[in-house]
Amino acid sequence: MRSRSTRNRHAQWQIADRAARLLAEGSEQELAVACRRAALQLGNHDPSSWPDQALLEQALSQYRALFDDEHPQRLQELRQAALAMMGQLQGLSPLLSGDVLSGVAGEHACIELLAEAEDEKRAAILLTNLGLPFEWRQGGRFLSLAFEAYGQQFHLSLLPRGEWLKASQRRNEHGQRLTASSSQLAALLEEVSAA
Repeated sequence: MRSRSTRNRHAQWQIADRAARLLAEGSEQELAVACRRAALQLGNHDPSSWPDQALLEQALSQYRALFDDEHPQRLQELRQAALAMMGQLQGLSPLLSGDVLSGVAGEHACIELLAEAEDEKRAAILLTNLGLPFEWRQGGRFLSLAFEAYGQQFHLSLLPRGEWLKASQRRNEHGQRLTASSSQLAALLEEVSAA
């Protein structure tokens, strides 16, 4: 008989695998939603036994490595668009975060940037001067701007300096950075191109 922790780990992998398929096939766009849907499809109604984000990302990466030959090229294109936009927004000290940085971004991913902006008007003026129409969004704790550039969707969250500094240092449980500056992103692009 398997121990409870072994059964729990097995259930987490089953949910993560099902969620990865939902995400890769485009049925869902967000990890948390895909996880919940996969768990319910498998008859698991106990959120405490569901996989964490790291396991979901690992399963999605493995799924894409096996079944999606075009994913590496799409990911490079998203990261190159992010780097180009970060160059345009350098006065706001932009950081890349989210699925594009972690490598699990899907075909229709939105590029998530964090900007240091005590004054929201400064960001709005910068985008206006770049000729980029945008929409204001208020979701969560911070104001953000949504816009399109380089053929990609962008979401620019405007953070006060203290929050931006915290975000710039954030790491996951495996010690991997959760944000990247333009120089860090450029190094990542070079590293992937050399491989």
